[in-house]
Amino acid sequence: MDGYLLEGDRIYVLLREEPDDEYLASLQVTIPEVVYRMGVRGMIVDLAALPFLDGSTVRALCELARTVELMGAPTVVCGIGPGTAASLANLGLDLDGLPVAADKERAEKLLEVMREGVWRGG
Repeated sequence: MDGYLLEGDRIYVLLREEPDDEYLASLQVTIPEVVYRMGVRGMIVDLAALPFLDGSTVRALCELARTVELMGAPTVVCGIGPGTAASLANLGLDLDGLPVAADKERAEKLLEVMREGVWRGG
C-alpha cells in the first residue's frame, strides 16, 4: 500500500485520485497498524488529488479517522478543493466533525493545537 508518509510522530495520508474500494480497505488495515507500531500521535489526510468525493470514500475516511483517534492520534483533513467541496455539499455529506485545514502547513498547526488540548472540536 502506498499513499502515506511518516513525518516525525505524524502520518501524512495522500488519497489518490478516484480511490477504489480495495484501496480504501487497504487503508483501513495498513494505517492503524502503522499508527500502532510507530507510535503516531496525529494523522493528516490530504484530499487535494481528489476531484470529488463519493459516499463510500467519505465513510471510509471517517471510519479510519475514528479508528486512529481511538488509538490516540487525532486527524485533520486538508486539501479540499472546490470540486470536492461541491460534491460534499451536493450529496449532503459531511466529514463527521473532522477538523479541516486549507493545506498541509495549516493542518500541522491545527494538529498541534489539538494535541495541546486547546481545540474543542466541531
